[in-house]
Amino acid sequence: MLVLIVSAWVASAAGANIVEHFDFRNIDVPLPAVESSGPAALNNQGQVVGTYYAKGELHGFMRDSAGRYSRIDVPFPKATSTRPSKINDRGEIVGTYALQNDSHAFLRDALGNFIRIDVPFPGATDTTPLGINNVGQIVGTYSTAFMVHGFLRDRLGRFTTIDFPTSDLISTKVTGINDAGAFVGIYARGHKYNLHFFLRDEKGHFMTIDSRLSEGTFPDFVTINRVGQIVGYFYDDNKNEHGIFRETDGAFRKIDAPFPGTMATAPVGINTLGKVVGTYFTKGRFAHGFIRDARGRFTSVDVPFPGATDTYPVGIDDHGRIVGEYQVHDRAHGFLAISK
Repeated sequence: MLVLIVSAWVASAAGANIVEHFDFRNIDVPLPAVESSGPAALNNQGQVVGTYYAKGELHGFMRDSAGRYSRIDVPFPKATSTRPSKINDRGEIVGTYALQNDSHAFLRDALGNFIRIDVPFPGATDTTPLGINNVGQIVGTYSTAFMVHGFLRDRLGRFTTIDFPTSDLISTKVTGINDAGAFVGIYARGHKYNLHFFLRDEKGHFMTIDSRLSEGTFPDFVTINRVGQIVGYFYDDNKNEHGIFRETDGAFRKIDAPFPGTMATAPVGINTLGKVVGTYFTKGRFAHGFIRDARGRFTSVDVPFPGATDTYPVGIDDHGRIVGEYQVHDRAHGFLAISK
């Protein structure tokens, strides 16, 4: 296993520089004929889930805290292309798989049992789980003939459709949920280009949370941590990403990485301490990883392995461990970065 400790430059709002050290480790599935590996998520127990390609086929994997790998393939008849997407601290995993060219959803419990979790409503297709909390609640999306809807599945297996309450709704996508049951997502009203971030709090109240963004912005991703802080990103008219951060008191701000040449910033994860990870892009769409700490200081994090390019963090746990993906000669590899 390749391990390297490096320093990273940090930019603060005040312009002062500090140095952080990271222990980088490869996350590549150690099986014959593996062509690429890509982590999707991690939990606070140090477990990582993701996907890998071998002989042109897609499989899921889990890496435990000791660095041991196990294969995750849905065992249902004729199922292919298992894609884990999230894991909670109980070790429960959600994701999708293919069956006769259609997409279906699964839950793998902590004992390794697989459960089908397709939305059971008439006409529902393409169930896609996008979040699971430590209570076992699952959120995501499903489709009908005319709309995309959000859903909530409770621990007993009961489904609820989640549609943002507006008369001219086009679609709702639920993308993250915390342990209190508050969840976030994106909805469209009137037409598919009129997109907004929303929060449904633990009491069941819906609210739009992007009123401070200008017209002509296009929300694309949003998630929430255990204490209710929210991060995400949107596209501007030039198709460049900009980050958003919402505090528990409702304070809302845009966040853009302050490094020279930055053209776009895309936060994708936040832990309980308020540390944010994501990717920023420089001219030519070169991708670099970053961490933003609770004081607003950005750390640029690029995988330092030989030939590595385009670092894409996908998540951070409460211990500061980061997982993500990087490229070497157009092939994807996984990484784990531990702050020292």
